[in-house]
Amino acid sequence: MQEEQQKFLNHLATELNTQDNAITSDPVFVVYDWRSQYFPANGMDGELATEIAPRPGKGGSGFVWVTEDNEYEADADEAKLLEAKYKEDWDNEQVLEQEGVKFNCHRLFKFRYQQFRGAFFTREAAESLIACQKHNMYEPFIFVESGYYNQEWKELRKILGKGALCPTKS
Repeated sequence: MQEEQQKFLNHLATELNTQDNAITSDPVFVVYDWRSQYFPANGMDGELATEIAPRPGKGGSGFVWVTEDNEYEADADEAKLLEAKYKEDWDNEQVLEQEGVKFNCHRLFKFRYQQFRGAFFTREAAESLIACQKHNMYEPFIFVESGYYNQEWKELRKILGKGALCPTKS
């Protein structure tokens, strides 16, 4: 075994034995990323609308108003104004006027979901993925799952935690 691999396994063993397990048996640190897909609000053509990057803090699935170029999703106050106009004429295309500027907006259905990005033995590795790939993610977060029912996961964690894969020097 190369020295670099041995250092990695020693570090992994240390992390497994000292990290906060989030009060979870045999923790699996899973990185998810919130994603959104937009569909036509009328649901008639069923064609998938343009995928738009969700902004942090946006709500869950539901109807939203988006500018014509799909660059901006209306905030809660703007959406309330657009919904009121929509209920007058039931048109999925409306104009939002702010400070003298008009924006053509259309109503879409936004479906929010969690995209799996990876599962890790340590929180440190999960955080490292987010740090290295944040430019490719929208709203990443770590969720701690339990490997309690997964015998392979439990045994592998035990072996790695004991440093059993690291040869001893004679």
